[in-house]
Amino acid sequence: MSLLLAYEALGSGGIPDTRTYKPTVHGLQEWLDVVGVRFFSAIEACQANHFRRAADLGYTNGLLVPPTTHWPALGATLLLADVCRSAVNPRPGPPGVKLRNAWRPEDYNAAVGGAADSDHIYALGVDLDFKREHHARLAEGAVRALHDRIPDLGLSLGVGRRTLHVGLLTDRGTRTWAYDVYKTPFRRLFTLPLRPPSA
Repeated sequence: MSLLLAYEALGSGGIPDTRTYKPTVHGLQEWLDVVGVRFFSAIEACQANHFRRAADLGYTNGLLVPPTTHWPALGATLLLADVCRSAVNPRPGPPGVKLRNAWRPEDYNAAVGGAADSDHIYALGVDLDFKREHHARLAEGAVRALHDRIPDLGLSLGVGRRTLHVGLLTDRGTRTWAYDVYKTPFRRLFTLPLRPPSA
């Protein structure tokens, strides 16, 4: 599936031309508004989870602003994050969902121990933290339902007690994993793999 088809599948009208926006947090926000991202802001997407590491690497104010070439991937990923947020509460207001990681440049990704082929370095994955465990399960269920409807999105789903990694369209394709804190015999029942697309 192409990125354009992913936008359509996730309810966006298309991919706006990034060249008409300034490559800043403000420019990214304007672009995300046109894309139709409802629940997550550019500042949330750009704020480094490890502020000190980002600052040590020279990222001003701990902001990891992706180059405009990565904005289309980030937009699709945030539309996917919106699916998770909507499952918890479809209305504006205190959501109990925090976006912890979105795009990570390679130097920062290495500094925080990220995988060399992480979804984050391509802006194709986000980490979400939930205030309550049952909120994480609602969001997980929404991702699984989306996969069942549109398996060609190539969704990735990392499952924790109150955290999820969600991504799409990566070279590694559809995959699921559980974080160590979640690997107990009881909880393993809830981390069944996403079914791969039929051949």
